[in-house]
Amino acid sequence: PASYGVTLVGLKNLKNAARDKILADANRNAAINITQDNLMESWREVVEQIASEKMLYKVLYWKVS
Repeated sequence: PASYGVTLVGLKNLKNAARDKILADANRNAAINITQDNLMESWREVVEQIASEKMLYKVLYWKVS
């Protein structure tokens, strides 16, 4: 049989990559419903992340000093 360098696995991978790109583009362009509650929740998560990083820095700095 002739070989053209195309395999079923290769075609499936191309199809999956194209599907993933289409889904990513759709998700990136999706509308986001911003409410007071989810905005406050998001800011709380940001503040907690920053605070935890600062505490980790302080603990590590204190142990090294």
